Amino acid sequence: GGADKKIIIFEVADGQFNYLRQIIANNEVVCLQFTPDCQNLASSDADGNIIFWSIITGLCNRSFTKQNGRIISMEFNPDGTHLLTTSVDNTIH
Repeated sequence: GGADKKIIIFEVADGQFNYLRQIIANNEVVCLQFTPDCQNLASSDADGNIIFWSIITGLCNRSFTKQNGRIISMEFNPDGTHLLTTSVDNTIH
């Protein structure tokens, strides 16, 4: 992900990178995190929004608007039921 608003997903098998899918976001992509089952991907954008994408379809499943400040890291718990985020304003959600 990056300023070009693109998320490009590759599958890595036998040391080879195989193109899987490209997702076009609405804003600059800042941070990415796969769910533990690798079926979905969470991204954050430049405005602090979180978007959940289906890896299979490339479509948005859900989004949350505006955390206080730009999200700089995200991490799912092991079963994928919670997502922890940290922001440039020193908050954790």
